[in-house]
Amino acid sequence: MDVEHYTIAEVWDGGKEADCPTVASTYAVPDNSSGGPHWGTPDNFVKVAPGHYQETKAIRRIAVSDYFVARTGVGGNHKVCMLNISATGKLSLDTTFRDENEGTPCVTFNRTNWPHGAYGDAKPHSELFVVP
Repeated sequence: MDVEHYTIAEVWDGGKEADCPTVASTYAVPDNSSGGPHWGTPDNFVKVAPGHYQETKAIRRIAVSDYFVARTGVGGNHKVCMLNISATGKLSLDTTFRDENEGTPCVTFNRTNWPHGAYGDAKPHSELFVVP
């Protein structure tokens, strides 16, 4: 099917072709600013033994950052949140991924001090899961 023939209904419902995916779930990232999610990445690793990981296609977590270019007027709240993905594909906020200073879910990048010094607020722009 040509791109110009896609409709919102077809995208949401999965299309007419047998191999088209459907939207399994959505999650509204908590944000009272003018921004919204800018980037996300799946955690495609699973622990198989202490200190040992392997890649998986059974993705169970996604990290998302809430940031955009401030000059556009939609800056976001500068947090990184972790979303869990259930076996049925439903998204939920991982409340165990907490900011060590605020004690709240999601990690804020608006802070005075960082482990490498007092450099002030920062903007999360991209996420990446890395293992040895």
